[in-house]
Amino acid sequence: MSDPFSNTDKNVFLIKTDKMIDRGALMSRYSRTANPDIRDLYAKEFLGKDKFGSDFYRRIFIEYGDESISELVTAQMGIQGVSNVCAQIMEDSRIGLSFLEKSSRYVSYARKVSGRFQFMDADSCGFSGELASEYENVCGNLFETYSTMVQNLTMYIEERFPLDEVVSRISGADRELEDKAIEKAYRRAVSARVLDDARFLLPASTSTNLGITGNARAFLNVILRLKAYGLPEAQKMAVSMESELESEFPELIKAASDSHARRSIEYRVSRNRLIESNLSRNQKSGVEMISHMQEEQFAGIIKEMFSEKGGDNSPEMTLSKICAEISDMRRNRRDRPGRIFEIPEMSFRVGMSFGTFRDFHRHRMFTIIRGYLTGGGEKFMPDLVSVIPEEKRRYSQAMRASDELWKKLNSRYGPASAQYAVPFGQIYQFYVKGNLQEFAYFIELRTTPAAHYEIRRVAQEIYRLIRIAYPLSSAIIKFADTDEYDLGRIFQEMRIERKREGMK
Repeated sequence: MSDPFSNTDKNVFLIKTDKMIDRGALMSRYSRTANPDIRDLYAKEFLGKDKFGSDFYRRIFIEYGDESISELVTAQMGIQGVSNVCAQIMEDSRIGLSFLEKSSRYVSYARKVSGRFQFMDADSCGFSGELASEYENVCGNLFETYSTMVQNLTMYIEERFPLDEVVSRISGADRELEDKAIEKAYRRAVSARVLDDARFLLPASTSTNLGITGNARAFLNVILRLKAYGLPEAQKMAVSMESELESEFPELIKAASDSHARRSIEYRVSRNRLIESNLSRNQKSGVEMISHMQEEQFAGIIKEMFSEKGGDNSPEMTLSKICAEISDMRRNRRDRPGRIFEIPEMSFRVGMSFGTFRDFHRHRMFTIIRGYLTGGGEKFMPDLVSVIPEEKRRYSQAMRASDELWKKLNSRYGPASAQYAVPFGQIYQFYVKGNLQEFAYFIELRTTPAAHYEIRRVAQEIYRLIRIAYPLSSAIIKFADTDEYDLGRIFQEMRIERKREGMK
């Protein structure tokens, strides 16, 4: 057995017991022990008792209903071969879990695995009969078109931005990088730019991989959400997660199937049906600010907060002064403006492609209200595809075929299951609420040259609207980039190459 603690004589130490449930049980004892050193308590209560942690959690969590202690037990889970529909259900979680997902921006889906493209088969989606065959054909064609487009767009980019010209231009501006390093950066930038446009053909049934780190309470919430969603894939995923997590914290996972959990699932089903059936289906692209705290009100709050500042020589703390000085202090986007800017809140209606929404969805401090992904209506037209007539024709034809399939699946299986047929290029409307600090972070991150150009434009438009609504407060958003870039990734790839060269 490994040492249960990283040290025995300091006030800061790591808890390293072999069983994660023992770590959680031990940490929870902080609130109920007079012993000044929990390491002594471990020797008295835990050492040599194989089931102490399990017994503790059964008694406190199940018998007393203290859910907070389930946050002290954590796990890391890998999930492979899950559809983008099901992945987004899980990623609706905002607190307690951290996600990493396979990127469709940097990983090509052109290659078949075990003889088929990487999307959920009809049986896993719950489809049968003729519609199952049509689903397989339409999704297969989307992937075939995607694969062809990756090749054609690569040739187009290399002709439009020849390597020699890029090397010459960058070499003149950055002598630290050798031509070979620039070429490596160029190749990766071209690949990223091509995948940025081609990925809009991928259907929501496209399989992905997730890495999830989080606490037991958050995992339980995801399991309940999956059970309540009404998809066969989601139901199977919930069962699989329960089975794997049971080995780490069995007493907690039992709570996902008890009477309280069943009542919670019934409530969630009813609540979701109410929201989903009435949420607007007007899938319109663009950004609209639909509500916000008035800046005058924010200024009044600032005045009230600092009105008691003592001393006749104390400088007056006004909103204008605070914003100007905070902006002056910030040296890069990692210098956050501060929690005082969480006071003004605002809401937007956003319409963007589903493929790019997945990037937006990762900003978990936002409150995002979204419905089912539906076919028909407006589609996003990728920049490169729009200027190549033959690619534009292929793209539009594939979109029409997916719309027809979506209508049939929606009619027979309902809106939840019909989502599998909808491509990433479908315009997807949702509502987002957040505060000024979080929008500042979003804008400065998502307007960098390396960001996808669609989310850059959405972030730039949100920035424009915030500047109108908050002429003083928007001064804290210091690192917004409003320029356009053809090969935006190349600058980040150059930095990566410089770091690699420096490590050799």
